[in-house]
Parts: sequence; structure tokens; C-alpha cells
Amino acid sequence: MPWHLESSYLSERYAEVNMGSRAMTEMLQAVGNQREHIASAMRELCGGEEILLIDSTHITTQSGQNLSAQVGYNSQISFDAQVNLLYLFSQDTQMPIFYRCVQGSVREVRSFRLTLQESGIKQSVLVSDKGFYSQNNVRILEEDDWQYVLPLRRKSVFLDYTCTHKGDKKDFDGFSLFEARVIWYKITPLAQANMPHKQVILFLDEALKLAETKDYLQRITDGVNGYMLAAFYEKEAHFGTLGFITNTTEIQQVEVIEADLIDSNPITDNQKEKVTKKKKEKEKKFEAKQLALSPQKVYQYYKNRNDIEQLNDTYKNLLEADKTYMQSEAGMETWHFINFFRLASVLSYHSTT
Repeated sequence: MPWHLESSYLSERYAEVNMGSRAMTEMLQAVGNQREHIASAMRELCGGEEILLIDSTHITTQSGQNLSAQVGYNSQISFDAQVNLLYLFSQDTQMPIFYRCVQGSVREVRSFRLTLQESGIKQSVLVSDKGFYSQNNVRILEEDDWQYVLPLRRKSVFLDYTCTHKGDKKDFDGFSLFEARVIWYKITPLAQANMPHKQVILFLDEALKLAETKDYLQRITDGVNGYMLAAFYEKEAHFGTLGFITNTTEIQQVEVIEADLIDSNPITDNQKEKVTKKKKEKEKKFEAKQLALSPQKVYQYYKNRNDIEQLNDTYKNLLEADKTYMQSEAGMETWHFINFFRLASVLSYHSTT
């Protein structure tokens, strides 16, 4: 840090700043011991998010003095000492708005509720990746009145592949277009007394199905271990699919159909039809009703989540924050806090350029 300061014009503007080793250690400890102030600063960035994306990543460390650094499991099948970093990301602003660091041995699902509560965010639609679905997480979200879009693993018992097994498009409930691709969907209601709009939606992207089919057959041709034609027949109905469990709703204007008041005097059917039509045009009324979110919007909500993938890439590669040398809990907290604003600055810069 002293070298960076001396190499910058900031050394002239802030000549009195001391960035020696001892001063930096004291600063890291002082800031990191005030998690409530850190959380308060981040809560000022939150407000009115329609869609809230949640993701996690792991940071490795060799520090033997940091209690958060514990042996854990991650997608890279690494068991190095690590900490788990849980991030909340606003789709509306396309910026990170909150983070929480938890022990490497604690999976993100166990720190789920505390992170959401500490952020102070409410009334948003929470969109996650496949790793966040569990019955316990759904229970937590529903108890706290959250709306959610949670993708399901293809082997989930909630997903009914009858429509993809048959290959008859009549078995689907409809289709929509997304980026010039045809997306078919099948809705399975899971209505409950306190949640009438809960449902599972299975989507089929035929362009993706073709790509996955070609890839699997190519692996069979290349003799890749574990890829066989018998297994292909079992998996084929799953190719190109994406399933969600969701309770999201939206307010829609629905026409209210009222009974037509026809004169008691005898009139012909033709006259009755004209009178009815005129009264309907004159007395047409609408009322706002809360209905299940359309499959098109559910799919779009999830696809918008792709923006968050650049967050982990930026955090680990551009900022080179994939590992830390902090030697204490407080130092680790401050290090993440600084990187939080570094990340926001980098994403803000790229979004404007």
C-alpha cells in the first residue's frame, strides 16, 4: 500500500496519510470490527429492487488465524481452507448491493435467511441458481413473505417430463419467443391455501435441446468414459429443459363481466344482441387482480440473471480477489468491504462505457 500511494498523485494531495504496516493493520481491525456500520452503509444502496439476484462464491486463504477459513467443498471440488461469500445483486441497477461472509464449512443455504434479514430488503422477487433450492429455503422464503424464482435440478420430483417424452406440442400449455428462440412451457399448479399461485413451470428450448443432443452423441462417438447410448435414451427427454418452482404474482387488469339488463318487452334475438353489445361497450369495467406471473416473465427473470455471472469473473480475475492473506476476522471483513466497492466501481465503469 505505501508503494501504491507513493506512485500516485494522491501522495501529493494527501501528504499526511500514513499507510505504513502498523497503521494499515489498525485500520483493518477498526473497520472490520464494526459489521453493523458496514451493513448500514450497504443498506443505503438498497431500495425498491424489483428483482434481487443471489449468488455465492468461495475465497481461499492459507491463514491459520482466521476462524472463518475452514475446509469446505466447492464446485471446483477443492477442499482448501476457504470462506464463502454471499452476494446480493440488484437486477434493476445491475450493481452489487449487499454481501455477507460466512465460514467455509457452512453452505450458503444455512446463511440464507440471516443475509436477507440483515440487508433489510423486502418485497423483491428473489432469483437464484440451482444450488439454492431446498425445501428448507422455500419454507424460509414463504415464512418471510418473499416471492421467488428458484430453478430446479433436472432430476427434481416436481418436474413432469410427460410432455417432452411424447414429443407432442399439444401437451404443452403454450410457447413464447425469447431472443428469437421458441420456448415451450408446461405449468403444474402447486396451489396451497396460503399460496394459491405457487406453481412449477417446465420450459423446453428446442435450440438448446439440439445442441445438448449433438454434444452427448459426440462424446459417445469420441469414446468418453460414462457416455453410452443406453444412457442417452434415458436422458434425452431432459435435454433442452429448464424447470422452476415459483410463487411470483403480478397485478393485472381483468375485465368484469356483468349480467346484461334486457327489457322485459319481447324483442328479437337480433335486437337483443345489439342491445347487449351496446351495454357492454358502455359499461365495460376492469378491476385489478393478483394473478400468477406469466411463464414468459418467469423465464425472463431467470435469463436476466446471466448478468450476475460477470460479477464472479470480475471479482476473481480483474480484481484478483480469489484469495486473501488477511490474518484475522476483522481484517477479512474490511478486505471484503473494500472489494465490494471496488467491484461496484468496476461494474459501474463498464456499464457506462
